[in-house]
Amino acid sequence: MLTRFQSWCERIITAFLVLAVSVNAKAQTGELLPELDQFSGLQSNGVRCIKIDPKGRVWVGTDNGLNILNTITPIEAGISNTIGNNSVWAIDYKENILFVGTRNNGLYQFNRLSGKLIKHHPSSTINLIRKIKALDNRVFILTNSGAFELVGTDIQKLKLTNSAKSDFIIDIFQWNNALYGVRYYHQGIIRLSGNTFNSNETELFIGKDLKHKHLTIFSVATYNNRLYLGAIDLQPFLIVIENGNPPFTINLPDSLGPGYIIWEIAATKDKITLAIGDVYSNRKGLMYVLNSKFINHSPVKVKDYVTCVSIDSINNSLYYGTLENGMYFQNSILTTSLKNNPTESEFVKKRDRSKSFDKWTHSYSVGDTLVLAHENKIELYNRQTGKLLLSIPRDNRFPYIFSNSIQFFNNSIYTFDNYGWIYKYNLDKKNGWAVEKIESSLPYPQKFGSKIILLNREKGFNIINESESYPLFCLDKSIPFVKDFTLIHDTLYTLSKNALKAFRIDEQKKELIFLKEYDSPNAIEGFVPKWILSQTDKLYLLNENGILNVNANNGQPIHYYYWGNYVNLKKPMIEGDSLTLAYDGILHNIPFIAINYSSSNIQAADINLSLPSSVNENLGFQIGFNSPDYLVQNRYLKSLEIWKRGELKEVKYSTTSTFNFTKGLQFGDYDFTLKVGSTEKKTNLNITLPLNRNPYFFGSLAFFILLFIFLLLKTQYDKKKLSKKLSENRMQVLKQNLNPHFVYNSMNLINSLILEEKYDDAVQVVSEFSKLQRIFLETNNKDAISLKEEFDFLEVYLKLQQRRFRYDNSFTYSINVTEGIDTNTIMIPPLILQPHVENAIKHGIIGNNSNERHISITVTGTNPILISIEDNGNGAGNSKKELGMGQKLVAERIHLSNAENKYKLKIEFDKLPLNSKSGYRVEILYKKPH
Repeated sequence: MLTRFQSWCERIITAFLVLAVSVNAKAQTGELLPELDQFSGLQSNGVRCIKIDPKGRVWVGTDNGLNILNTITPIEAGISNTIGNNSVWAIDYKENILFVGTRNNGLYQFNRLSGKLIKHHPSSTINLIRKIKALDNRVFILTNSGAFELVGTDIQKLKLTNSAKSDFIIDIFQWNNALYGVRYYHQGIIRLSGNTFNSNETELFIGKDLKHKHLTIFSVATYNNRLYLGAIDLQPFLIVIENGNPPFTINLPDSLGPGYIIWEIAATKDKITLAIGDVYSNRKGLMYVLNSKFINHSPVKVKDYVTCVSIDSINNSLYYGTLENGMYFQNSILTTSLKNNPTESEFVKKRDRSKSFDKWTHSYSVGDTLVLAHENKIELYNRQTGKLLLSIPRDNRFPYIFSNSIQFFNNSIYTFDNYGWIYKYNLDKKNGWAVEKIESSLPYPQKFGSKIILLNREKGFNIINESESYPLFCLDKSIPFVKDFTLIHDTLYTLSKNALKAFRIDEQKKELIFLKEYDSPNAIEGFVPKWILSQTDKLYLLNENGILNVNANNGQPIHYYYWGNYVNLKKPMIEGDSLTLAYDGILHNIPFIAINYSSSNIQAADINLSLPSSVNENLGFQIGFNSPDYLVQNRYLKSLEIWKRGELKEVKYSTTSTFNFTKGLQFGDYDFTLKVGSTEKKTNLNITLPLNRNPYFFGSLAFFILLFIFLLLKTQYDKKKLSKKLSENRMQVLKQNLNPHFVYNSMNLINSLILEEKYDDAVQVVSEFSKLQRIFLETNNKDAISLKEEFDFLEVYLKLQQRRFRYDNSFTYSINVTEGIDTNTIMIPPLILQPHVENAIKHGIIGNNSNERHISITVTGTNPILISIEDNGNGAGNSKKELGMGQKLVAERIHLSNAENKYKLKIEFDKLPLNSKSGYRVEILYKKPH
C-alpha cells in the first residue's frame, strides 16, 4: 500500500515538473537584446549614427557623446573627450581626416592619426547637422539650413535654384559619376553642378508616370549598379533603380503607416537592410531585411525606433542603432536567409477553418510539416498554408498517449508520456498504435538516423529503433545530471554542468562504456555551454549567443562563431547544412560553412597584450587583449599558450578581451603566445615570490641585519676602544703629572744636603729617591696596583719628605691596616693616594705650629673598605670651595678607573678629622667586585 502511494506521489510530482517546464517554455520566446547600451558602455541609449573604419573599429554617435569601441590608445580617447556630451549625428572620414557632426555644437575636424583637433565649425555657422558624406573626394555636410562643402578647413554653402529655395538637402549621393541631392520638403532629386543644385532630375530616376503623388525620399544608398531610395507616401516603400532598367518599387508590410520613415539603407551583394522609425510615436520601429532578389524578405523585430545601420563587410555582420535601447548586432544576417516563423496565433489564422480550434499540448516541426498533439488526436499540417494533411485519433486504450513529447522519423510518429510509455504510429501502414512500456521519467528524446536515443534524467539512456527499445547500462554516476547529448557514429557525447564526456555505445552488450572526460567546458572565458550537437562528424557546444566547434578527440576549442546577444533562445535546429535559430517569429538560417570558417583565415592586425609589470606567486592577475576590431577583441576565440623553460604548461581560451589567472602562477619566468586566427603575439612575464617566501629577500634581510649588528658592534667596539685609549692616554697624562713633583722636590733635598756637606745623608736620599723612582716606573704603566704596592711607595715617599722637613716642620706618620684586610688583593689605580699625602704635607704639616705634627693613613671595614688620609694641621684645606689641581686629577682618574674596572672607588674630600680637633681628612671607599 505504501509502495503504491509512493509511486503515485512520484507520478504527481513528475507531472507538475513537466507542467512547470512546459509553461515556462511557452511563456518565453527568443529575443535579440542590445549588444551595447548605457549600462554596458555607451554614452547614451539614443544611437544616432554608426561608422566602421578600415581596422574594424566601431564609432558610435549617441545623444550624449561619442563612443569609440575598443579604444586602445589615448588618441581615440582624446577625440571622445573633445566631443564631450554633445549629441553626435554624423561621422565620416576622408583619408586621415575625421569629421564628427554634432546636433547642437557644429562640426569637428580631427587628424585621425594624431587625434589633434584641426578646426571646429560652430552650429551658429552651419545649423543643426543631419549627415556627413564623403563622395568623389569631396566632403558634404547636410544640415537643417542647407548643404555645405568642406574646402580644406573652410566650409562653403551650396546654392539652390530659386524653385527649391524653400527646401533643404536631406541626403546626397553619387550616380554615374554625377552628384545629386534629395530635396525636402518637396519631392525631387536635384543635380549638383559645381556648387549649385540647379537641375531637377527626378523623372530621370523614377520616371514620368509617378504613382505616388506625395512621395518623399528620406534616404539613399548605392551598391554596384543599383540605387536604392527609401521613400514614403501613405506608407514606406523602397525604390530600386538599375542602369538600363526601369525603376520598380518594393512595398513594405501594410502594418507600417505613414509615420514609418526609412532613415538609412545599407546594401550588400545579398541583402538590403533598412533602418525604420515611426516619427508619430517616436518609439516604434524595426529593421527590415530584403534579399537582393527581393524574395523571402522579413522584418527583424526590434522594440524600438531604428535610427541607423552599418555593415561590417569584413566580418559579414550588421550593426544598427535605436533611439532608446542602444546598439544591436547580428552576425551573418547579410549572407544567410531569414524567413517568417509563424507564431501560434498566426498559424491559427492560416489553419483550415472547417476544423476544430482546440489547443494542442505539444508540437514538432519537420521541414514544412507541423505535427500537433492534442488531448484526443494528432494532426499534421502544412506549415506554410495551414492545410490539414492528416488527423490521427486517440486510441482509447491509452489515455496518456499525447501527454508529452513527439518524435517523427521513418514516416512514423513516436510520442512519450511521463509514465514510461512510448507510442508509435506508422503513417504508411496505418496499422494503429504500437505500445511499449519502458522506465522513463521526464523523457528527453533525440533522433539520430534510424534510432531515437532517449535520456531519462533520473536513470539514464534508452535506445529505440524500429524493432525494439532497451536501456543502456552505464556505471558513470554523472548520467542523471546530463543536460544535453549528441551522437557521432557510435560515440555518445554528454554535456553536464561541469563536464563534457564521451561514451561508446555497445549495442550488443546494451551498455555505455566510458571513454574520456574532457577539460571543463566552462573553462573558456566568456562562454558557458548550454547545448551540444553534432553535424558531419563535427562536435559543437552552443549557448544563446554563439556556437563553439571543439575537437571531438580532445575537446579543445577550434573556432567560435558569435551570432548575437540573444535570450530565451531555444536549442538551434540542424536543417541540412544549416543551423536554424528561431526568435521573435523569425527563422535565421546560418550555413555551417560560415560557422566552420577556419579561424586560421582571420587576420587580426594591431593586436597587443597588456600585462602587469610584475606579479607575486599564486596571486591572481589578469592579462588584457586589445584590438581595434570590436569583434576580434570581444567575440573571437583567442588562445593563450603559457610556456616555462621551453615547456608548454597550459593553454587558456577566451572569447572576451581578458584572460584571468584567478589562482596565479608559480614562481618563474613565463613566455606567453597569443593566437588569434593566423596572428601570433609573444610576450613574457616574471612571476616573483612574495616577501614571506622569497629566499633572496630573507637572505638580503639577514645580510643587512648582520651587517647592521656588525656595524653597531664595531661602532660600539671602536667607541669603547677609543674611549679606553683616551682614558689610557688621560691616565698616562695624569700619572705623568706626578713625576715633576718627585724629581723637583727630591733634587732640592739632595742639593740642600750636599750644600750642608751632609754627604751620607745625601747618599741616603739618593738611594731612597732611586728606590722611589724605580717603584714609580714599575707602577706607572700599570692599570692597577695592589694597595700594598701603593703603601710601599708611600713609605719611601714619606721618608724622603721627613728628611726634607726634619728641621722646620718635622712630622710623623703611621699606616694602620685593620687585621684581616689583605692589602695584596685590594687593587687601585697606581699612585692614587700619593697626591693626598702630598697635600697633607703641604697644607697640614708646613706652617703647623703644633709640636706633634702627624699624618695618619688607615684601612678599615670589609666591603666597602675605607682608606683614609688624615693630618692634624690647621685644616686649611677645609676653607677651599673648589678642589685643587691634584684633587681634580685624582677624581678624574677614579672616574676613568671605575669605567674600566669591576671594582668601584669613591672619594670624598673635606671630611672632619677623627683623631684630632683640627686637620683635614680624605676618604676613599673601595667596593670589591662581585
